[in-house]
Amino acid sequence: MKKIGTQQDPKFWESIVALAPSKNWHVAVPDLQDYQVHSTEIKVDGLAIGMYCIVASLDENFTANKNILSQQWIYCSNISLVHNNNDYHILDRETGRPLPNTIAQVWETSYNSTKQKMEEKKAEEYITDENGYFKLTPSKTYRSFLF
Repeated sequence: MKKIGTQQDPKFWESIVALAPSKNWHVAVPDLQDYQVHSTEIKVDGLAIGMYCIVASLDENFTANKNILSQQWIYCSNISLVHNNNDYHILDRETGRPLPNTIAQVWETSYNSTKQKMEEKKAEEYITDENGYFKLTPSKTYRSFLF
């Protein structure tokens, strides 16, 4: 996969809108004109296993200039990650059965002030037990992470 970079990179949006879409759809979202923050859920039809970038645009041509764009990376897999605080279970999404001896790799995201950009670094890894369970080691400070 091509490295896109982050929103702080000057060519970020040009790289995003240059990606070939695997699906297109249109959703009419009401303009409440109340200047408040709103969120919504939009159904996405089934996707094959893989990594996707969902891009929303006011302009149907997804131009990078004079337009409002938003993006979110998602992963589609047959793995389900269920957690309560620092207690995690990795399960088969189809059957609900635990996935024993599965490696869960943690990646931390932090701001590098010297380089003036967000960076991801490999952190700890866990191996699930026979119940698909692992306990994330609590951090004394806030951290942004993903698996």
